[in-house]
Amino acid sequence: MLAYGVVTGLGMSVLFVVSYATVPRWFDRRQGLAGGLASAGLGAGMLVVAPAADALIERVGWRSALLVLAAGVAVVMLVAVAAIRDEPEPEEVPEREFVEGFGRASGRRSTSG
Repeated sequence: MLAYGVVTGLGMSVLFVVSYATVPRWFDRRQGLAGGLASAGLGAGMLVVAPAADALIERVGWRSALLVLAAGVAVVMLVAVAAIRDEPEPEEVPEREFVEGFGRASGRRSTSG
């Protein structure tokens, strides 16, 4: 059980980093909603896969169940790869965005001088 917990914890931490950091880059608006849906999908996937794996293990044994699950993950990954467009281009930031300083640009006096 310790190995399962460690592997699951590492795997989920990698998935959450991807969903929180990568998914919102594809959206100009509603970035929070996009990240939330990606994170919710991770939880929903766990709710579906665990009972499915249990049922498969009971019917076909653990070796065949793992093969079926691996094939299912491969199909989902192939569909995801086909559906994702190229990485979005980074927005260019002006070389000197705050020419007069941050405080002066917003109408307040700068404390730096």
